[in-house]
Amino acid sequence: MIFGRALLLAAPFLLAACSATDPRCAALPDAGTYCLQATAGVAPFAARQKVEAIFGERRETLIVLIEVDSENMRFAGMTPFGQTLIEADYDNRVPRAEKMPEDGFDPAALFSLLQIALWPLDAVRAGFIAAPVEVTDVHGVRRVFAGSEEVFRVRRVGDVPPFDEIEIHYPSLRAVLRIKTLDDQKTEDRGQKTEL
Repeated sequence: MIFGRALLLAAPFLLAACSATDPRCAALPDAGTYCLQATAGVAPFAARQKVEAIFGERRETLIVLIEVDSENMRFAGMTPFGQTLIEADYDNRVPRAEKMPEDGFDPAALFSLLQIALWPLDAVRAGFIAAPVEVTDVHGVRRVFAGSEEVFRVRRVGDVPPFDEIEIHYPSLRAVLRIKTLDDQKTEDRGQKTEL
């Protein structure tokens, strides 16, 4: 499980986060508490993505499958050789992890960071509670500020989720995620759903 532990260190969305009393909420380092918004907030999509996770000097690669519709978000993360490390879903009530690294994985934190990167600006702003957090979105770059300090930045290329490319910077964790969508289809165009 060395790869899983390295991935846990390398990817900020896999770090343990303290949940509030609501299971849909997660405390994100330096960014306050974020509560998950409805999955209907974006048009349905399914995508396979390559994720390069950089944490300090360490680099790991992950293949991710993500599927979103009006009732659910599903996420699976695998090694490039196909070993499943993470399986999680969110049914608009409770985020759950069916398979996860041994230590410290919080599915609410995973889905929170996905939503901060992918959901519309108004929905993301509504998700932050209990802390003075400002979220801006200018020319494909979304920034989250706590006071005057930038604590989280997302650069997106493409018009709609899942976007062609996403780069996430989490400075306090010395973490960067570079995400490239390998393929995607709108749910209504598919005869059947991707099996995660």
